[in-house]
Amino acid sequence: MKKQINILNDTILSLGSKAVGMILFMATDIMIARFLSTESYDEWSFFYAIITMCYWLVWFGINESVRVFVAKERKNIKRQNSNIRIGMKLRLLISGLFLLLFTIASIVFIFVGPSKNLRYPHLKELFVCGSLLCFANSLLEYFKAVFIGLVKFKNIFILTLAEFGGYFIFGVGCLVISKNIIGLGIGYIIAIWNAALIGSILLKKYLRESKCQYADSEYEKTIRWSIFKYAMPIFVVSIGSLLLTEMDSLMLGVMSETGEIGAYSIAKSLMGKLTHVNLAICTSTMTVFAVLTKENVNRMRKTFHKIMLGNVAVMLLICVAVLLFGPYVIRILYGVEYSKSGIVIIYLIPYYCGYAITIFMSALLDYQEKAKQRVPIYFAMILLNFILNMLFIPRYGAIGAAIATDFSLLPYLVGLIFLSQKVFKEKE
Repeated sequence: MKKQINILNDTILSLGSKAVGMILFMATDIMIARFLSTESYDEWSFFYAIITMCYWLVWFGINESVRVFVAKERKNIKRQNSNIRIGMKLRLLISGLFLLLFTIASIVFIFVGPSKNLRYPHLKELFVCGSLLCFANSLLEYFKAVFIGLVKFKNIFILTLAEFGGYFIFGVGCLVISKNIIGLGIGYIIAIWNAALIGSILLKKYLRESKCQYADSEYEKTIRWSIFKYAMPIFVVSIGSLLLTEMDSLMLGVMSETGEIGAYSIAKSLMGKLTHVNLAICTSTMTVFAVLTKENVNRMRKTFHKIMLGNVAVMLLICVAVLLFGPYVIRILYGVEYSKSGIVIIYLIPYYCGYAITIFMSALLDYQEKAKQRVPIYFAMILLNFILNMLFIPRYGAIGAAIATDFSLLPYLVGLIFLSQKVFKEKE
């Protein structure tokens, strides 16, 4: 009974953090779209697609790897704390290297890049902001991953509120004061560094309360390589994720007319935030699959099916709501100049359905240290997405990008269904 209450509380906190993040994200994005011209919003969307891809590169799979190893050692506080400490050292090392690389690339772009870019005139200055955004984001996401492994969803809620509340307060505030897109970038830097600082304070508080007990040095030497080794397939898979998520926006920014990337960005971002409802369910329930044995496999299979059934029910309700109200809500909130986003979001419903299902199967494979099995189908998905974008974007613009995204997810969905069933059969 107590365990069921804890799972319910975790689910409520996880859903609450996703709801708060989604509402604050929408409020921030609406204010940005309202204060910027259509051309400037296009530029911000193009830059944000690039910087999101950089986020995934800097993560390097370390965050997800540490989450898995922390969850597996839930009954051994010394090993768990050692996993956190070793993971933090790897996080700082890799983030520092990427910060150096991005800083050098930004400097080179400023002096060597095109002197004039009429479509994206502020891109050089935004790239300077991007280096600081990437470093702080990698730390913030590391803290979130650790707290998920520790099943500390209250801290996740605090960090989500700090991050997205910061974007709204500092991002929009700096935009209003400066009246230009550079001020928006500076506001985002302030927001994400503030959230990362809060994350470090919360983690130090947890370690202090656990009396900072660590495993022996021999274990730490072994686990350092294990964490890094397992991060590699996650990193490869994450490249596929970022390409699937952002490649269409980049190709739209280069191949389409003005207004297409802005329209697509709004629809894709809103649909992406709706998947956070399903992700919240996944985050709060899937940690139990970190330990799967021959003795509990039948019970865990039934549990997985029940979770998936509840997830599909939520997914269908969201699909109906988007279909009935999506276009009207976008027109009211963003303005009539972004009406096309209301059409695009309808085309993205199949993408949402596929993503809402695959995140559970991906989590199952991750917790069973089988992330590398996803790599081949990810590459198939990336290739298909690129080909379809090349075919559809020049002719159909944002709608073409949505269609390409829908169809490219199919091989990944089918592949994960097969792999997730295989995981349970192997334990029988």
